[in-house]
Amino acid sequence: MLRYAPGLDLGDPRISPLCAAEVAGQPPTFIHTAEFDPARDEGRDYFERLSRAHTEVSYTCHPGMIHLFYGLGAVIPYARTALELIGSQIRAAMA
Repeated sequence: MLRYAPGLDLGDPRISPLCAAEVAGQPPTFIHTAEFDPARDEGRDYFERLSRAHTEVSYTCHPGMIHLFYGLGAVIPYARTALELIGSQIRAAMA
């Protein structure tokens, strides 16, 4: 069940970017998933589509992690490492 956008069409690319008919022209994209994340395969698929469209894109799958692990820094110390990596990618892209 979709919790973050109730009542919206799951096929709408604004909700599910992988559903877009065309992905060319997207801005540089950083995709992060977790090894044990139900959305992991979709993240990888989106990375592959963007790559084929010659979009600047990177993909990181965090080994051993679960969905939303980066929000659990108090119990998953690696969350801080992942957030630092994401932050450094964003800073570099905006430099």
